[in-house]
Amino acid sequence: MIITLGANGALLAGSEGMDHVPAFKVKSVDSTGAGDAFIGSFATFLGEGLPEREAVKRANLYAGLSTTGVGTQKSFYERARFDAEWNRESS
Repeated sequence: MIITLGANGALLAGSEGMDHVPAFKVKSVDSTGAGDAFIGSFATFLGEGLPEREAVKRANLYAGLSTTGVGTQKSFYERARFDAEWNRESS
């Protein structure tokens, strides 16, 4: 189970216990659609074969970035732009 916590990240709960996955700091403008951005990107990352915790970590960044623009789909990052942000944030 995953519980999203907004600016506090997400809580990943499973048979091994609970794990807090912290959020990335962003300048949030509009949180509309952040949950959709999280779950859609999480499913994508899982589908690409990433481990669950890593997929949650990346989904946290994707959802956070989606709040830096106004609106929903138009504020979602294209993959190349996300990957550039991921490389910057994770180094």
